[in-house]
Amino acid sequence: MNRHKNIDFLSLHKESQNLLVAASCLTYNKWSTKFLIYDKIPEKFSEPLESNISDEFNTTSCCGEILEKGKFVVGDDDGNLALLSYDKSGIMELNKYPVADSGLTSLITDSNNTVICGSFDGHVKVFLLDEERMTDFYDLHLAKVCSIYSLNSTNLFCSTSLDGTCLLVDRKLKSPAKVIMNCPENPPTSVWAKDSSSFIIGTEAGTVQEYDLRNGAHPLKEYFQHNRSVTKVLKHNNAIVSSAEDGCICTIKKEESRKFAVHTDIVTDMIDVGYILSCGWDGKICKFTEI
Repeated sequence: MNRHKNIDFLSLHKESQNLLVAASCLTYNKWSTKFLIYDKIPEKFSEPLESNISDEFNTTSCCGEILEKGKFVVGDDDGNLALLSYDKSGIMELNKYPVADSGLTSLITDSNNTVICGSFDGHVKVFLLDEERMTDFYDLHLAKVCSIYSLNSTNLFCSTSLDGTCLLVDRKLKSPAKVIMNCPENPPTSVWAKDSSSFIIGTEAGTVQEYDLRNGAHPLKEYFQHNRSVTKVLKHNNAIVSSAEDGCICTIKKEESRKFAVHTDIVTDMIDVGYILSCGWDGKICKFTEI
């Protein structure tokens, strides 16, 4: 029996404080995804990870935030969305929806049970869970969609792609996407947005860039943070925080840059829970407070 766990995704439901962890597992040369639900963030995570509610499913490629009533959405390499639910008895799949012709690479969910998902073929689609139908299709990119970010309480979302573009889309107006960034030689891999003008973008070359569309389509500032591709960027306590495939988390505050070796392998995800909670392919979940 050969078994290894990569921690791929974290999600905290703010009202219930339930924490969702998704881990890739290799058993007898076959990959699967194990989901673990914690009632709240534990003081210390056991190794290997254990929780009262956990189950294994076929391999998933991306995962959304926890929705109301103990539900969450995952995507797979066959282009399917699956709606899962959990309670004290375990985790079960409720429905599966074929939404893409290629594998799903990223997805986000909002409080209205809307899913925005990107795929390997560069397409972005909007799916309504309550109505079980797709409402919007966007042929935005020429290559894999790396990440999607939704601006809260608006109809705006951003998407990044290995074709070198980071785009802003207004779903309500059905308007053409605005180009935030177009740099094929250093593609954007992650994006965070304050509003419809201000953006933070992480790139494949390990840089972190600040953009303001009111000042043109060139970065206001660029920080050379990481040795490998950036996996996520976000804002925490007025500091820019980035994670990368080099296992490090970097912070930028008042233009002062700091770098911390937090994981020994790729940092796959990080979330703001009052401090930074990160996970990686070293099989660990770490609490990062150095901000």
